[in-house]
Amino acid sequence: GDLRMTIELSIIDDAEPEDNESIVVMLTSTEGGSRILPSSDSVTIVILANDYVAGVVGFHTASRSVIAREGESLALLVMRTPPGFGNVTVNWRIEGPRVSQNFANTSGVLFFT
Repeated sequence: GDLRMTIELSIIDDAEPEDNESIVVMLTSTEGGSRILPSSDSVTIVILANDYVAGVVGFHTASRSVIAREGESLALLVMRTPPGFGNVTVNWRIEGPRVSQNFANTSGVLFFT
């Protein structure tokens, strides 16, 4: 008779941010005169995170279009979506005409912790 059978699992790729996930597949019962060997009745599977668990970074809607005058200071809000695990570095820079004449700082780095 058969000496090998295969359990096939398909992992559904979703868009929900999540950390690594662990699942256990177990052999639970048998019929027909056989038994399950206790030392090999389960397997642990780790599904690696691939859904931006560190979050997605972008400008807040109120900061996407701003009108300003010379001499003013601007505060542009940058948001990170949950769950926001880990440290994230975001580089930024200003592009456009006469940038170095109009702005004291033209690039920088944000650190999310």
